Amino acid sequence: MCLRTFIHIRGMAALHSCLVCFCLAHLCLTARCMNSSSSDHHGKTPLYVGGFFTFDETVSATAKLPQVAMKAIEHINNLSFLLDDYELRLRWGYTKGTGAGALSVLHDLVFKGPPVVLAWGPFNDREGFVLSEIAATYNLVQCYTGITFFEQGDPRYPLTIQLAEDERAVDSIRLSFSNYMGWKRVAIIFLDVDSIRREVDNMYRVLTEGGIHVLTVEPVKDISDAYQQLQNLKKHDARIIFIRVPLGSALIFFCQVYKQKLFGPKYVWIIPKYYYGPWWRLRYQNLDCNDEEIRQVVEHVIGFESPDVVQHRKSFSMNGLYQPVDGATEVFVFARISPKLRYTMFGIVSMCIVFGLGVFFVNNKYKQRKVMRITSPPLNNLIIIGGLLHYASIFLHGTEVADLDNFSTIVLCHARVAFTAIGTSLALGALFMKTYRIHIIFNKAVSKLRRVRGLPDSKLIISVAVLVFIDILVQTVWVLTEDTNVVEVELHRSLNPLHPEKELYTVTMMKYCQSQNQLYFAIVIYATKSLLLIFGVFLAWGTRRITIPQLNDSKYLAISIYTVALATVLGFPALEVSSNNVSLYFLVLCMSIVIPNTLVLCMLFLPKIWQLFKNNDDAVSISLMASESRDSKLYDTGNDVHSQRLYKELQKVDLPPYRSRTRHDTHTLGTTHFKCTPI
Repeated sequence: MCLRTFIHIRGMAALHSCLVCFCLAHLCLTARCMNSSSSDHHGKTPLYVGGFFTFDETVSATAKLPQVAMKAIEHINNLSFLLDDYELRLRWGYTKGTGAGALSVLHDLVFKGPPVVLAWGPFNDREGFVLSEIAATYNLVQCYTGITFFEQGDPRYPLTIQLAEDERAVDSIRLSFSNYMGWKRVAIIFLDVDSIRREVDNMYRVLTEGGIHVLTVEPVKDISDAYQQLQNLKKHDARIIFIRVPLGSALIFFCQVYKQKLFGPKYVWIIPKYYYGPWWRLRYQNLDCNDEEIRQVVEHVIGFESPDVVQHRKSFSMNGLYQPVDGATEVFVFARISPKLRYTMFGIVSMCIVFGLGVFFVNNKYKQRKVMRITSPPLNNLIIIGGLLHYASIFLHGTEVADLDNFSTIVLCHARVAFTAIGTSLALGALFMKTYRIHIIFNKAVSKLRRVRGLPDSKLIISVAVLVFIDILVQTVWVLTEDTNVVEVELHRSLNPLHPEKELYTVTMMKYCQSQNQLYFAIVIYATKSLLLIFGVFLAWGTRRITIPQLNDSKYLAISIYTVALATVLGFPALEVSSNNVSLYFLVLCMSIVIPNTLVLCMLFLPKIWQLFKNNDDAVSISLMASESRDSKLYDTGNDVHSQRLYKELQKVDLPPYRSRTRHDTHTLGTTHFKCTPI
């Protein structure tokens, strides 16, 4: 029993068409027949009908077709009301499925034996095209039983009567069945001849107007060489394929289908309605495939002939297998940050922002107190503002771009870069400027015991402003000169494990911004920040032994810089590794910002706040810490008379009220006239 699936609903249309054909032949040729034929012993005038049968008795599926035809003629002859004084007789021959064989039979029918008034057949298109054109030259009515439809009024076939139903009449059934099965993507492959191309054009129109997407239409010039067309079907991932190939060439074609591995449960081949009976057994040509290979291909073939298929379609099954699909169905979703992670980090960052605002309030409210004044409140404000911008950037990075249009996504991308870059310049720039001033005052003063030109807050703030200006300039040029586009990339895809046979894939996408020269702009930003960080690490190392016992500000500055450097060194590789996991990327980014940022604020301001409420201004003193390193003599004050004198002078200093610095303010170390500048 063949395992193939075949919807084969055959009506009586062919028989009725034959009867009409015989009647037409009788009406058209009665006069000639009566004049040219004599009555037989029954007193009836014989009308000879020529029969063209493709296969001989070696093909079991069609071996009895001549006997069936003679039985039908006998039945017609017994109808007394139809032919009156005439009777039909059959003269026939085997065409062997070739045009030459069909012409040989035609020659015998015309020039040998009694003349025929009508020709029935053939079924094969290749024979039919030849016979229908040649038969007209002998005034022979050709009842064409093939399936390729001739256009009405074609001058090449004036005496051809089409018996088979027009293949185009089934196109609406194909559409209905495809919609019922849920198939929205199909392909068409056909033998490229005029008559079939017209049918394919109509099929394409019906399918597309019915909402079916035709992936590709592949015409085949030589049915024995369809390699390229089959490869194109593979490239388009066509699963539901309509074939329009004459029956005589079907096995040749499906043998190539087998060799290209376009068969199995994933593929459905929908054949024309004229593929009758066990057509896959009609092996009248040598094939490169055996019966078992052909059987594997046709195991998932569907065919239908009648509109009745619409009423019977619910009985369709693929031999108990799952319903085939028209291809892999991809459901696109954008990668999203875990809601729990996002809201947790937003909560933590919100508390950090409250802490930063509190520090900002204390720094400005008590800026006249000696504890705060000697640490330069304006630079402290810049550090706090930079930290707040860093915290704010986390909210920007936590915003889902999947919910935004392209324009809003581009604005968000630039805002992320701007907040991070400017925040870094403000926080690190001010932090490094404070460290630089400590380096200048103590390093040079102690080592060379000379006057040091003043470094007022205004000059240091200008230096930080230059860094911020560079960031703004780079960002502005980037926005104005570059066309930023939103790019969607596939991260991964996963098959629905509950219904793998449906090939439902969830494709996770990620959306990000991209511009042609963004690499160069990124290099400029990273280069400035890297140089700033390297400079800060150098200063921190140079001032590592300088302390103010009551505040220990220099030590905390160095620790802050080391923390930022460590977070940067560890953070960038971690971000690169986790770039394809949005939740992990967001977590690493938050940790890389929150931890060093919060630690810097705590290091710089918590000791000051503690001293602010613990001691009064008179308890604040300044000193140099003696070096404990044997190999360093820069801060060794044990045997240095000048350093001892400097130490005593620093202990006696009385800081004046805080005021803005002017260009006349100076630091005088190593003399009795010492003015203290905020550090």
